[in-house]
Amino acid sequence: MAPSGTTWGDLFERDVTFADYHVASAVDAYSDRHYDVYWADGREPRRNGEKRVLLDISRSRGFAMVMPFKAGCLFTIMGACERLPG
Repeated sequence: MAPSGTTWGDLFERDVTFADYHVASAVDAYSDRHYDVYWADGREPRRNGEKRVLLDISRSRGFAMVMPFKAGCLFTIMGACERLPG
């Protein structure tokens, strides 16, 4: 997805408080639940949210998985395909 030699800092915004990069989010389309993942070289990934929240999001009727790049967001939306009337 990026040229050789690209760094996290080239792609993602750095969190001011923790100095890591916000690299992914899972967002529930039917509630305010979300789960975020932050990455920094040499450290364990930091997560904003509990594992149970991520599991609940994965079972939602609809959710998005997002990579918040500096240049724009790459995302996929998943959920039940409901036929619209008409």
